[in-house]
Amino acid sequence: LASLAFLSASDMGQLTWVGFDGWKIAGNAFSNFYEELIYRGFLLAGLTALIGFWPAAVLTSIAFGLSHDQYPLALQGLIMGVSVMWCWLVRRTRSLWAAWGAHMVLDVVIDAIWG
Repeated sequence: LASLAFLSASDMGQLTWVGFDGWKIAGNAFSNFYEELIYRGFLLAGLTALIGFWPAAVLTSIAFGLSHDQYPLALQGLIMGVSVMWCWLVRRTRSLWAAWGAHMVLDVVIDAIWG
């Protein structure tokens, strides 16, 4: 909901039904898996062992948000916030699949309505 509210209030495009695109969904499936593996798999796990979960979650989320440099800084900040929630989800479920699923749902919905 925060992502939709941000996009609605910004001048980054118009929220309108664009529809589902199988190629985008397939591309997201691979790129989202890679992002989850790197940021919430390797980085979060490694940093958690060194500095604890919450500092690791914040640092990896900052890195994740800044890696989306195709977007304005305000949207990168929102991505950082969502990323912290995904870190918590990985911790809670002990699985990257939950974060990957949440990531996929968000991207599919945003791609379908952001034109």
